[in-house]
Amino acid sequence: MSDFISGNFGTILLFVLGFIIFTFLLKVAFRVALVLGLIAIILIFVFDFSPKEVFTMGKDVGEYTLNEANELYTKSIEPILEKEIQSATYTVNEQGDYTITSTNLKIVGKQQEDVATVIYKEKEYEISVQLLNTFLEENNSIPAV
Repeated sequence: MSDFISGNFGTILLFVLGFIIFTFLLKVAFRVALVLGLIAIILIFVFDFSPKEVFTMGKDVGEYTLNEANELYTKSIEPILEKEIQSATYTVNEQGDYTITSTNLKIVGKQQEDVATVIYKEKEYEISVQLLNTFLEENNSIPAV
């Protein structure tokens, strides 16, 4: 088991960081969608735009936003993830406790348990290792943690 974790801690770290970033981006997207929905309602009912015109404006803004988000990921988030993976260290003790530590992230868990603790910027998050195990099994075809 410990050979599996030590051989794949880069993948584990990337998965956890990706999960944290995805959660943050999902929250931001939901808030933006609410604001854009309110703007669309105001444009239709107050300023007498047709729904088709509002839809076209929204589509244009959406395409622009998607391109900007892709550029943001490529230029800022992706290099940070790669740096975190390169600086990560993995330790396991005889009781089966493992720790994956990088510059800004720490993952602590026990082998054969479904939950691990992620410590990011002094905040602790409980994550399901079962999801991570499924991801690793599908992509590597090797036994899970």
